Amino acid sequence: MSQTVQDLPVRILSFNCAKSSLSVETILEHFVLAYDIVFIQEPPWRFVRTAPSTSRKSGDDVIGAPLHPSWLPMVRNPEPNTRSRVMAYVSNRLKEFHLSMRRDLVDHHDVLILSLFANGQCYNLMNVYSDDTHTAALLLAEEAASLPPFIYMGGDFNIHSQEWDGGHRGHPGVATQLLNTAAELGLQRAPFVNPGPTFYPRIQGFRSTVIDLVFVQPDQTLTAQVTQVHNAQGESDHIPLATTLSISADSGATPRRALKADREEQIHFVRIDVGAQAIADSFSAAWETCSREVTITRRSKPWWTDECSVALQAYREHGLPEDWKLYRKAVKNPKRVFFDSRITEISITNKCTWDLMSWVQQRKLPPCEAIQYQGQPCHTLPQLWDALHNTYNLVSDRAFDIDILDSIPDMPVRGWVPFSALEMRQALASCSNVSAPGPDHIKWSHLKRLMRGPTHIFTVLLTLANACLRVGHWPKHFKESMSVIIPKPNKPSYSAPKAFRPIVLLNTVGKLIEKMLSNRIQFDGVASDVFHPNQIGGIRQRSTEDAGLILTHMVRAGWAKGLKTSVIAFGVAQFFPSLNHEVLMAILRKLGFSDNVVKFFSHYLVGRSTQYAWHDFISDLRQVDVGVGQGSGLSPVLSALYLTLIMRLFELDPLTRGCFLLSYVDDSTLVVQSKSLLNNCEALKRAYGVIFELFKKFGLALEHDKSEVFHFDRSHSKDNPPVDLGYALYTGATPLKPELYWRYLGFYFDRKLTFTEHVRYYSTKALSTVKAMKMLGSSTRGLRPVQKRILYCACVLPIVTYGFRLWYFAAARCKGALHHLSTMQRSTALWITGAFRTSPTADYRFATLTSTHPVRAFLSRFNCGTIAPHPSLSIQTMSEPEIFRTSGTLFESDTNVLALTETLLPMNPLSRPGVRLMDRFVDQVHFDDCKISRSDADKELKQRTKHLDKLQDKISENIGTYYAGTDARTDASLPLSGRYQAIAASILFSGRVKRWRAQHVAGKVTAPDAELHAIRSAIVNATSRDDCMDIFIFTDSMASARRAVDPSIHSGQGHSVAVCEALQTWFTRKDGQSITFVYVPSRLQWDLHYKAHEYATELKVALGPCPATSFDSLRMQAALSQGASWNILFQDPEYRGQNFLQLKTVDRAVAQPGGKDNPWVHFANMSSPQLYARMCRCILNHAPIGSYYSRFNLNDGHTTCPCGCPWETRTHILTCKRTYRPPRTCELRQPTTLCYLHSFLEMNPKAFAFHSAPLAGVG
Repeated sequence: MSQTVQDLPVRILSFNCAKSSLSVETILEHFVLAYDIVFIQEPPWRFVRTAPSTSRKSGDDVIGAPLHPSWLPMVRNPEPNTRSRVMAYVSNRLKEFHLSMRRDLVDHHDVLILSLFANGQCYNLMNVYSDDTHTAALLLAEEAASLPPFIYMGGDFNIHSQEWDGGHRGHPGVATQLLNTAAELGLQRAPFVNPGPTFYPRIQGFRSTVIDLVFVQPDQTLTAQVTQVHNAQGESDHIPLATTLSISADSGATPRRALKADREEQIHFVRIDVGAQAIADSFSAAWETCSREVTITRRSKPWWTDECSVALQAYREHGLPEDWKLYRKAVKNPKRVFFDSRITEISITNKCTWDLMSWVQQRKLPPCEAIQYQGQPCHTLPQLWDALHNTYNLVSDRAFDIDILDSIPDMPVRGWVPFSALEMRQALASCSNVSAPGPDHIKWSHLKRLMRGPTHIFTVLLTLANACLRVGHWPKHFKESMSVIIPKPNKPSYSAPKAFRPIVLLNTVGKLIEKMLSNRIQFDGVASDVFHPNQIGGIRQRSTEDAGLILTHMVRAGWAKGLKTSVIAFGVAQFFPSLNHEVLMAILRKLGFSDNVVKFFSHYLVGRSTQYAWHDFISDLRQVDVGVGQGSGLSPVLSALYLTLIMRLFELDPLTRGCFLLSYVDDSTLVVQSKSLLNNCEALKRAYGVIFELFKKFGLALEHDKSEVFHFDRSHSKDNPPVDLGYALYTGATPLKPELYWRYLGFYFDRKLTFTEHVRYYSTKALSTVKAMKMLGSSTRGLRPVQKRILYCACVLPIVTYGFRLWYFAAARCKGALHHLSTMQRSTALWITGAFRTSPTADYRFATLTSTHPVRAFLSRFNCGTIAPHPSLSIQTMSEPEIFRTSGTLFESDTNVLALTETLLPMNPLSRPGVRLMDRFVDQVHFDDCKISRSDADKELKQRTKHLDKLQDKISENIGTYYAGTDARTDASLPLSGRYQAIAASILFSGRVKRWRAQHVAGKVTAPDAELHAIRSAIVNATSRDDCMDIFIFTDSMASARRAVDPSIHSGQGHSVAVCEALQTWFTRKDGQSITFVYVPSRLQWDLHYKAHEYATELKVALGPCPATSFDSLRMQAALSQGASWNILFQDPEYRGQNFLQLKTVDRAVAQPGGKDNPWVHFANMSSPQLYARMCRCILNHAPIGSYYSRFNLNDGHTTCPCGCPWETRTHILTCKRTYRPPRTCELRQPTTLCYLHSFLEMNPKAFAFHSAPLAGVG
């Protein structure tokens, strides 16, 4: 359809709302269709709530004006102690005209300029608030000569003149100046259609006047129809002014572009492209069929009710203050009901409580400033696309030197194994359902649903993935992406493209294949020592905490040797878009990747194109043959490979001897140690020069302005010298100066490693987050207690415990830090329970690391693996006095991990993707599982028994079928005080004849570990028999059965590796063999499985001094030990409170705190906020009752009970027959169980409750 140019009416409302939030809300709601732009003067910058903060424990105040989904707010970013007195709301209908705020023209909190782009022209509009000193009017008079023409200027000018107010005598100079300014801007004052005052002062004796004005172009002074809208005044003392302007704009539908299938000359390329395009066309057709256009209706706020409309109409008819109060109340109550229902829907119906955290964060308004590029504003969309494209693709011509790689020997070439179905399923399972879809509109949830459907869909995708790697071709459809431009957080201005970050959204099917390839390269790279040992980010099993532990250990070990540590942290400019493709291909060949992989990437990296998405605008396709997309699954691993050889070359340079280079993706750190900080500075300068030249030869550039230097020194010396880097910004008279604290990977380091600032930062953030979360629920409404606990565990604990292993270890001085955490924990407990304010309120990971993990270089010879130990700072190279003077997490863990006797192999050859048992023989491994529901357990157990009997009869007839019952006996109290070791037993049958049985002493292990041992014993014995064709394993632990065929790292991995090795050998020996794991509920005491159980219980072996110990048993021991210490602490009356009500559980045991079995958490799950709050108040005896009021001198000493008793106590309430009734048919008595107390409170809603409950609740 062709486009035509016609006059488009733009309806503008200018209004000084006198800081009335409800007036603005009413206008945005009721005039959503009547106006296109609303200019507000003196907007209501009111306190909304508190948000999480890193500097204030009470949280940062959220100050803002009302928001509405139909309007785009535009306002100048607030500055300290200065808030803008003008803002604008632009209707979503005008998004196609690319409105932007022009701070480049006038940057003042009293003037707001908007630019609207249509038909190749720029239309400028201005919103003005001029105070009683005429600040804005005088500013405009000075700037008028440099401003472009305008089509509209309106606002509150606070200027009196007989020119527009007939009741005023005189025409002051500032009024003349205002008219002259308007003339310079090409404007003229527009008369009112309904003349009259625009300002009605609330102070008696002051005259109504005209101070709100509108200026338009001379040819539109009559057609503008400036009208006073009296029924929109609300509680303001100003009258809104409505104006209608006409602009020339394009009309007509723009046809959507369809992408044609690519055609290649080679037939195998054509087949891959055609297959990929056919998949894309299928999804596109489904999208067109099922999708629909969504428009924002006039009732965009679902909380609005008929009562709100009636109350608003009554106020508009009479205009009385009483009617306005009724209207406010009518609006407030539906809002509360609506948002309570939304909280219930999100937390209970959708079971996504953590989604509510977006409600408590700071409000982020969309950036609306005009983009400046090379000193010029981007008035049109083509200019904007050029600015974005040129900014993010600046490095296409950057020089590089590929010959520098010749000094590094080539690694042996590794073979390539096709992708398996298991790899695709695992890659898909790890994808989030809420991630944004790509240009094909497919979400991960859609793909997961398809994978559960017909198997041919899965087969087609797997065939396509293997064809891409086999041929070395990446379809053109997968090379097309969408680059969504998002703002970087906390930027002072958003007028430059560098203040934004492009996030690449890829086609989902292509992204799935990329994830599979990334997982494969990750495994091969770590298993073959491709990556440098000091690389942390972008590599599996290497986290930010590892980098922090390495750095803190180096500093502390250096102090023990009398050495001072200095670091320089630096970053790479535009790292991901700067990766040179030619250099990357040479690196892949140098690192021994197969020809399939190299050929694939040679095609994958070229011919890519992207569309830029800015708000609702999308650009045309543009070529991006530079770097890798930030958002691709391959970008982290490719960037890690790119840096690997840089780090190896850095080590070979003689100038860097004694310098340690630590890398986390594009953030790297140089570490040097010596007796003097001045010597450190010289060494850092030399090393920085070497690394700068290396990055330059690889086509990368360092950002010198972001480099940081820091010195660690525990002495009392104030010596803190700067460093002359020898490069611009930090050279000569302006060296790089160290700061008081250094932020690295989210850790806050101080010179003495006290981590005071780190703990203060995160504890403050956590505490303010908890306080901000109180808006989601109180003791009377909102979230239930169990949902509050989930929210706390999921969203607050990870914040406060980030990096805790750096400062919390044996002999650490952390009393002050723990006090901060206790304060936060207490505030959380009060919020969750609704109690009164006065109420009393793991080291074995190193065993799972690869043998070349960088942390192992600092451990003792028992734990260092195959990596070369650090020459001076490794524990095995330190002397006894040096170790004695040093403490830290690595020292503590190096000792504790010796208790583990199990050997874990993270990169075991049998766990390599593509060659695993379930990759090769997935059709020959079966699981006969069954879930027993609680509601109909007896019936389902009977059905399961019949199924097991029929199965046993069937398999016992086949001579070549071996079937085994497996079971394990473990001491329930094994981790703490068990006397016996676990026993694994298995009995092997064939044709109803017992062929073999065995008992194994498993050691100090958990029940799943022992069951895994029993399964291994049965499978290894069965597969060794020549006549064995089928195997059936009857077990009561399907989790252990699935672990048995999973050789990846987990507790009992050695058993799984033995099972996989035996089964792979057995499957390759003959065709048609299979194994089936059958679930037998232990409570059935079914024939075959029960025999194995009895056989296991026959043997008892004492625990002994050094039993075999598994990884999970040590973790369980640590968890139970903490729980036991908590129970012991809970026995102290000073800790739990002198008046704590001791109750028992259902099994008559005293209620104790614990993990999953915490009895109070169980009742929190089945209680409302009000009921659980009353329950906690009763147990703690801190409740709104007479004895509490008397104790704290509250409520004027009113201590009587409603029944007339002069002294209202907890015991009296629980036994008072006049006022309260017992649950069901029980006698009213002092409760002894939690169940009784819960039932009593359910039956008596006024017990331990406020007589008039506060609206905000307690806690």
